[in-house]
Amino acid sequence: MSWEVRVSKKVRRRIQRLPPKERGRVFAVFRELQMDPWSGNIEKIQGKDDLWRRRMGNYRIFYSPRAMGRFVEIKNVERRTSSMY
Repeated sequence: MSWEVRVSKKVRRRIQRLPPKERGRVFAVFRELQMDPWSGNIEKIQGKDDLWRRRMGNYRIFYSPRAMGRFVEIKNVERRTSSMY
């Protein structure tokens, strides 16, 4: 069974500004999240109830999996910087 990936307009605009190669990699991660939101290089964000982070090179994809509706809500896609964490 697959999961639905939901992306807000704000996050879509941010993704559209990425270089084409990175944009393709982000969409590949979204396809992987559809199959299993708990696979890959992920980590739960401390202090947040249901926020996870998936690493993708120099980028981080922040998302919340919702088991009741079987969907993944993408919260943000950011390039990792020294002041990120």
